Amino acid sequence: MVMSPHHIVAVLFPAWGHTTSFLCVAMQMMQKDPNLVMTLFQHNIMEAVLQTCEYDRTRLRVVGFGDKHIPFGPGVIKEAIGQLAGGWMENLPHLVKGSTGWPTPHALHMDFMIGGFVIEHTKRLVDPACKILAWWSCSLTSLPAHLTDYDFAAIAREIHSDAARRQDRSLDDILNAVTVAWNGSDSLSGRVVKHPGVPDISLFFPVATSELVKALVDTLLTIESPFPFLFALGGKLASLPQELIQRVNASGKGLVCDFWVEQRAILRHGTVGWFLTHGGFNSVSESLSQGIPLIMWPTTAEQPVNATLLSSGANPVAFELVRTGSQLGPSLRSDTIITGTVKDASAEFNATFAAVRGPEGARLRVAGNARQMGKALREARAGEASEELIRLARF
Repeated sequence: MVMSPHHIVAVLFPAWGHTTSFLCVAMQMMQKDPNLVMTLFQHNIMEAVLQTCEYDRTRLRVVGFGDKHIPFGPGVIKEAIGQLAGGWMENLPHLVKGSTGWPTPHALHMDFMIGGFVIEHTKRLVDPACKILAWWSCSLTSLPAHLTDYDFAAIAREIHSDAARRQDRSLDDILNAVTVAWNGSDSLSGRVVKHPGVPDISLFFPVATSELVKALVDTLLTIESPFPFLFALGGKLASLPQELIQRVNASGKGLVCDFWVEQRAILRHGTVGWFLTHGGFNSVSESLSQGIPLIMWPTTAEQPVNATLLSSGANPVAFELVRTGSQLGPSLRSDTIITGTVKDASAEFNATFAAVRGPEGARLRVAGNARQMGKALREARAGEASEELIRLARF
């Protein structure tokens, strides 16, 4: 029996991990519920993402807004968010009225990185019966750390008004520092992070400086027993010196792809044994669903939490690299003294690659920690997760 369509509208933060993960959920919801239609509202800088997948345009439409040619630089995300929020507020009155084939939405899915800017305006325009949900594209364990009462702008203004604390920095510079610290100040303090249900965590936020990245590649090229590798530079923030790329590609030991690659296809290839990643939740999920263990080099956001949890406990599935450029000292989880120097980073790279090929690496990969987790993830996707997708589509 054909039923009238019901409609979900989503507004997505303009970043790869936020957009692609929701696209996967959207495709699966529409597959589970043939009466569901969806509208995705995104910034036009993410236009290329949709070119990587096929979808039914009679049931999924994309409303793009903003300048897709924003000059790339430190302010690109801030400018894109402003344009996206403005576009959302401009288009929302038309979306909520509905149209032929696209009825008044029964639910809005708002990315947690954009929703707060427009939530009050949105609630004034939508029907009270329309449910508003937050799209959380990170590990749920990190959720408490993001739900804070900090007013970053107010903290930055307070610091900027004090000449001694300002230290000749601009307000924007201070605001960036406050946002990175995420602790009510403009610098990391060494305070132990506590999360309900998990051990105390001392987070070291590694900074992948060019010197450390070059040290990593040099380690892979000079390691006594060759470790074949593929190094993908898929984004504008990723780069290596051209002479280093040429050296790698001529070595017969590795290949640098200075273009986007299909990560999931690579992870499914039978020759892949390990995945060295920053530890974003999408990459973690894609790797472990294939039973591929991880070497994690986190940078920010929830990534250090992911690395900590997946590399510890009774059944770890990852090794963690803990280089840092901001917070130095002893690690809470080992006897390592973290210095952030290239010398110590190189020593850690060598030790990690040796461990990968030793008994601990065998336990993570050959003996089955990662394989068992992959099996559990696939079973959950076919079972409980499938049922939850149907519930979400109709909620």
